[in-house]
Amino acid sequence: STARNAASLLRSGLLTGDRRHLEAAAKAIHFLDQFPRPDGLRVWDVSEKAPDLLAAAHLVAAYLDQYLVSGTPARLERAVYWAWAGLPFVYLWHAHNRDIMRYATVPFFAVTRTDKKPRFGVAAQWNGLIYAKQLFRLSRYDRSMQWHRIGRAITLCATQLQKTGRNGKQALVGFYPDAYNVVDGRDYYPLCLNPQLITRNVLHLLGEDIEPSCEVFPWREKRARIATVAHMHAIRSSPTQLMVRLGYHAGETCYVTLAECDEPKEVRQGEKTLEAVDKLADARCAWHYDRPRGLTIVRLQFAEPEEVLEFRF
Repeated sequence: STARNAASLLRSGLLTGDRRHLEAAAKAIHFLDQFPRPDGLRVWDVSEKAPDLLAAAHLVAAYLDQYLVSGTPARLERAVYWAWAGLPFVYLWHAHNRDIMRYATVPFFAVTRTDKKPRFGVAAQWNGLIYAKQLFRLSRYDRSMQWHRIGRAITLCATQLQKTGRNGKQALVGFYPDAYNVVDGRDYYPLCLNPQLITRNVLHLLGEDIEPSCEVFPWREKRARIATVAHMHAIRSSPTQLMVRLGYHAGETCYVTLAECDEPKEVRQGEKTLEAVDKLADARCAWHYDRPRGLTIVRLQFAEPEEVLEFRF
């Protein structure tokens, strides 16, 4: 649970510039440094010593975001360590008589307290989907393994588990089992999940992320951060200027946040100067500087599929 909380705090700090969240997360990361394996997450159901895939996913997220904040290579190395620690939970092979097995993900290696049964051979693919998301992110910074390919395969395995509506189960079309018996080739029990985790990963594979990404760049001896759901095709910075080439859907609106930079003197979208406002909700294209957090927030409406956003300091 410490890894999950640290990952949540770091993500919040990266996107909002809240230094309290980043400082609290740094303490949590320091505490996590002492642990050699991913465990201690689902203590209500299994032993606290049970290795857990979901814990590995949270640890990858936490250490990767800590690397983005600090730039310390050791933090990236630790994120890679936890990504490797998640691989034993993933079936990297399949038996010839099992239609769904390769890249199915076992949630933990333990016997549950509820039904006293082990989860070996029982896939809980929603755990793998969360892990896959972090592999997608890690693949941008590490090439020691084909992380993106593994995340893609885990996601495709989940789509194989989705219900098709046969056998009179039209109400469950698109849903997938909470747990699937790889050996028997059937649902472990009747509970099914909605496909939101599948959708998120599939949209990423199609180049349409629904969650903001964060880029770090040097600015006046700082590690400044810019975050948005738009595609950041190029970033160019100097002590007095930052230019970002963004790609998004023409006619649609999105937000851009800029942290660890001073308040801009001017913000421009192409040749147009944007208005500085107190409330962005009342404006179509404008920007606001949140002084307590040192965060610049820009609301953009894309006239073209690509726009250039410029900050002048």
